[in-house]
Amino acid sequence: MKNTILPKALMLWMLFASFATYAISPSNDCGTNGSQQITVNTNSCNTTSFDFNSSIGSPSLTGTCASGGSQDGWGWFNATGTSTTVTASPSGNNDRNIALMVYSGTCGSMTLVACVNATSQPDPETATFTTVNGSNYFIRVVRMGGTFSNAENDVCVTNNVAPSVTGFSPAIGCVGSVITINGTNLSSASSVKIGGTTASILSNSSTVITATVGSGTTGTVSVTTGGGTSSSGATFTVNPLPTQYNVTGGGGYCTGGAGVPVNLSNSASGVDYQLKLGAGNVGSAMPGTGAALAFGNQTTAGTYTVVATNTSTTCGRTMSGSASVSISTNAGISSQPPNRSICENANTSFSVTANGTGPFTYQWQNNSSGSMANIA
Repeated sequence: MKNTILPKALMLWMLFASFATYAISPSNDCGTNGSQQITVNTNSCNTTSFDFNSSIGSPSLTGTCASGGSQDGWGWFNATGTSTTVTASPSGNNDRNIALMVYSGTCGSMTLVACVNATSQPDPETATFTTVNGSNYFIRVVRMGGTFSNAENDVCVTNNVAPSVTGFSPAIGCVGSVITINGTNLSSASSVKIGGTTASILSNSSTVITATVGSGTTGTVSVTTGGGTSSSGATFTVNPLPTQYNVTGGGGYCTGGAGVPVNLSNSASGVDYQLKLGAGNVGSAMPGTGAALAFGNQTTAGTYTVVATNTSTTCGRTMSGSASVSISTNAGISSQPPNRSICENANTSFSVTANGTGPFTYQWQNNSSGSMANIA
């Protein structure tokens, strides 16, 4: 069905259900009794639960998004700001679709401000609209099929207060570093952007947000909540990370050998490249040349990586991949077969013991012709 939002000061009507103890006493009709009043939250959604079991009263549902509804219930709130969001959610034993209606005015003269029935399933319905601070609004929640005594709903009313960004630190950072943003009304932040690129929120309170700098561009810092978006006056400078190149080389060699080479497929001027074995440095960092780098033969077994650091911004990044070096012990025969005396044309067997790093292959020889020759 089509959702309708009308631009006037609002009164909210609601149909609610709750489980066990009800936070408010829902009314079968419009009213402003204290027991029907719903608390307005600021930039948060703390639900109020109550039930409805009345038949449809006035005003008529004909021609609205709730046309054909079977039960309704009412509540009201006093607006505490100029932008308000109302969410109604079926809960507990309420397994039917609901419609959310919001009215402004008085019980004798109401104006429909919002009517939301966006789904035919028992899913939450939400309406956000302009309100007049200090005015009453009525919430009406309508059950769209069947009847059920004490069908349950959860409702929350939120005053959407715009955030304010007052500052941030540091002023410059690398991609992946952490920025701290200061301001007010930040606790419900849903998005932080730097130069238009999203920064991942790590933590936030009403006055402080910490976020991870994304791979974007230099620009202002903006914070978005349900109440709107606020941007900083100052600019945050985003320093990019060094370009990733591939670590190549590695392999195995035998004890006493010269080792195996470890290389980097490319490099950039103004960036230093440090070869590392585990967490430790291997030699000194090599400056980028705009071409591939050779770190020479490595003779210590282990996994080698390369970390690049921009010499101007100090932004660092681990290069792609790694090179593994392994050392094999030279193979040898530690025990040759003993001499044997046998009759002509008879058979015998021989065995040997090998040492070193396997697996092994064997080549048998004899000197029956006066010199050693392969026989098997």
